[in-house]
Order: sequence, then structure tokens, then C-alpha cells
Amino acid sequence: MTHSDGVCPPPGRVDEEAMSATEFDASFTADLPRLRRRLLVLTGDPHEADDLLQETYLRLARRARERGLTRQRHPYAYTCAVALNLLRDS
Repeated sequence: MTHSDGVCPPPGRVDEEAMSATEFDASFTADLPRLRRRLLVLTGDPHEADDLLQETYLRLARRARERGLTRQRHPYAYTCAVALNLLRDS
């Protein structure tokens, strides 16, 4: 994770701009239908799309619980990028 100035914070440091788990859940829930539609188009399989959606949530929620997920200017774009990386890796 990097700050807006491109510098990584020291390990263990709580970032002032970190997103709380509650804020993350609200943001993810708002983007959920849109992200699922995109993953469904990309995979063509509702089960695979749902699996990717779940894995994306778990990965980002873990970061939010650890206070390591920085608030994003465009949370949908960030979430989508994580989902697409998971799709490429599968």
C-alpha cells in the first residue's frame, strides 16, 4: 500500500486514511451488483462470477480489518481491478 505521495507507510503503522471495516462493507455492498454484472459478462458463468466476487470481498475485507486498506477515490475501479487480477490468476 502506498500513500498518495507514493511512499509506503512503515509496517504496523495505522494509516490516518485507512478505511474501517464498516466503511469497506458499505462501499463493497453499494458496488456489489455492478461488479457481479461485470464478472458475469467476463466469465459467462454465474458460479464463477460469484466465486470471484466472494474472493474479492474476502481479500479486501481482510485488508480493511487490518487497517491496511486506504480510502480510494474510485472504490469501484479499485475493487474491479482486484477482481480482474483474481480472474487472471485463476
